[in-house]
Amino acid sequence: MRRPKSHIVDGQSIASYLENQKGENKQTFLMHFPHSHRSSYFTVYRDGDWKIVYHYAKPQGKRVELFNLAKDPYEAKNMAATETQRVSEMLKQNAGCVR
Repeated sequence: MRRPKSHIVDGQSIASYLENQKGENKQTFLMHFPHSHRSSYFTVYRDGDWKIVYHYAKPQGKRVELFNLAKDPYEAKNMAATETQRVSEMLKQNAGCVR
């Protein structure tokens, strides 16, 4: 589907972050989801193969999930408990973005 010629695009495509293209996903990516949803109120930060999800609202309260997307593209294994140093580093990189 093509966009109408009158439609102004004011951003950049994030398709390479969503597709599994080797070597193209080595940049960082930050996304906030600050409203009610099935997993409400979270911030996602991706740095290369690593993705951290910081949940900061009730009912579950503050919690962190960490995934290695190269080894676990379906995010089946939360590695936050075993990769505590990486969690700490990634949270520090985004100290102004997480509460």
